[in-house]
Amino acid sequence: MKKFSYTFCSGENKKKVQKFISDNWKKNHILCKNDTLFDWQYSNEYGGYNFVLAIERSEIIGLLGFIPPSKYSKQNQVSNDFWLALWTIKKGIFYPGLGVGMISYLIKKCSISNIYTMGLSEDAIQIYKSLKYKINYLK
Repeated sequence: MKKFSYTFCSGENKKKVQKFISDNWKKNHILCKNDTLFDWQYSNEYGGYNFVLAIERSEIIGLLGFIPPSKYSKQNQVSNDFWLALWTIKKGIFYPGLGVGMISYLIKKCSISNIYTMGLSEDAIQIYKSLKYKINYLK
């Protein structure tokens, strides 16, 4: 039986997400300290934030940030392309497929056409390759 669920981040979870980023991504990351930047980068028109959360017993155990280009460009208003960012799992948690499940949830719920990302770790590259994503390098 699955012990966790996926959901989009509501406005009420903002502080929990910021703490999660500080505890599991980078201590005192700028997104944890600067509400203005956090809101500008990830807020959405529904009063929430552009994160998929993996939740276990009301606790965040994973998150995947995403940024639709339409947020910043009037030319992309109909595009269903997303940039991924801040994909991480709580330290010490091991549920096979948890991270890939967050991407699958996002794709299913948002009918995504294309996914983009930059600055991949070697682990992320291997995951994307196993998903048959095209990996390329910027020059």
